[in-house]
Amino acid sequence: MHIWTLSLDGNKATQRQTVALAEALVVPGLRSETAVTSCFPQSPQFVGGSNTAVTWQECLAPSGVERVICKGDQKLMPPWPDIVVSARPEVSALALSIKEASGNTTKIVHIQHPNGTAGHYRFDLNRFDVIVPQPHEKIDGDNVVPTRLALHGLTPNILSHFRAAAENLFSPMRRPIMAVLVGGSDEHADITEKMFQNFGIDLRELAEHFDGSLFVLTSRRTGEIGRDILHSYTSGNPRIFLDDQRFSYEALLGQADHFLVTADSLSMMSEALATRKPVWFYDFRRELSGHPLYETIQTMERWGWMDRYTYSESLRPTKNRAQRPYVDELPEVAAKVGQKLGL
Repeated sequence: MHIWTLSLDGNKATQRQTVALAEALVVPGLRSETAVTSCFPQSPQFVGGSNTAVTWQECLAPSGVERVICKGDQKLMPPWPDIVVSARPEVSALALSIKEASGNTTKIVHIQHPNGTAGHYRFDLNRFDVIVPQPHEKIDGDNVVPTRLALHGLTPNILSHFRAAAENLFSPMRRPIMAVLVGGSDEHADITEKMFQNFGIDLRELAEHFDGSLFVLTSRRTGEIGRDILHSYTSGNPRIFLDDQRFSYEALLGQADHFLVTADSLSMMSEALATRKPVWFYDFRRELSGHPLYETIQTMERWGWMDRYTYSESLRPTKNRAQRPYVDELPEVAAKVGQKLGL
């Protein structure tokens, strides 16, 4: 069996999700006979929006599929895979194109709503063999396997490896470690300069009351302006590290004692929760209350999985908190997907 994963180059969250689900689909007895190949398609058609780098608005003919170049000059060409695990609406059409090029022998498992939560695309959802939406995407159907969080492949063993690999790097740092994971604007919300300024003020205030070190890690969606604003408010504080290249995302997942995550990224919140450490979400002083993701976040708050950060001294990471449950839906989701695929 051959499985391709299809995700946008530069979007590490969906890359991790597609690979994790693809590997979880491998039948144990066929592991040595199964190959998982990651494909990161490139296109000259650039558009704006959340994480968006490339897009195909409609399906391609088989010859068009073979002309698509992936990162590393890899091409999408026969022999076609048995399964494609794809993610994000920008590659929905390309996943369907591969299915059609294969004579409908390739099965498609798509993570997230194929048409996008903003409805930018108009694909027939029944053309996908399985859809694995995020909880706020509200899809029903016989081919749907819903989740409570974003999928991730962060097992306790992987997190233990991250922790051990970064032990020496973090040993001189003042504890506890707070990882601040920053997203940014998407198709549903515009994180304005004023919102980033308020965030900078809140981070500076947090540093004044926090006994340890803050490691702030921005993303592509933060943008250069947002990054510069946060830098202007946090620079000069020896216990705030903003985008310090010595400290990777994986290292922070392994070493952080607490997490503060902006409320626009379910992927980052889900991965922070996988560490079983206390997690706070930052909603830019309730400016994201209208975001489609917000209902899901409030549900997780009611479950006691996360707390809302109120930009005041009320956040006391050093106070006693029950250890959060380890949340890993991957085995259950993979089993349901496999059942629908007839594996």
